[in-house]
Formats: sequence, C-alpha cells, structure tokens
Amino acid sequence: MPLAKLTLTADKSLVEEAKRVAAAKGTSLSAMVSRFLQSVVRNKNEMPVPGPVTQDASGLIEWKDEEYRDVLEQALLKRYGLDE
Repeated sequence: MPLAKLTLTADKSLVEEAKRVAAAKGTSLSAMVSRFLQSVVRNKNEMPVPGPVTQDASGLIEWKDEEYRDVLEQALLKRYGLDE
C-alpha cells in the first residue's frame, strides 16, 4: 500500500512524551499514529460501550447540544492551556 505524508499539530510536550512511549515500545510515532488511524477506521461504525461510572452518570444533567459543545470546548481549552 502506498504511503502518504501527514502533517499533524499537537502540544509539544505531548509529542515528546508520545515519542518516548513509542521508543519504549520499539516502534515509531508514525507507526503508532498509523495503527491508531487503522483502529478508528476499522471501528468507525461501532459505538463504544460506556464504562460503569459513565452509565451511572448518564441522564443526571440535561444539555442542549450547543451548551454541551461550549462546556466541552472550554474544558478542553483549559486542559491544554489554550484558554488564555
């Protein structure tokens, strides 16, 4: 299968840690990302089974789609230090 070059952008510390993990596993970051993408494509139609905590918490809060997206976006921005 022919290969295609892919450029990704991620937090520098995340990339560095991922490279260390790949090296510890005797592989490359490119190979790890490729396997991840294969997994996503292979399982694209499968819904993940929520864990017990998620199942217990389901339905406790009712969100409108827009509110949920805003809350999620803000949480992710804060998590990755991009909320400045």
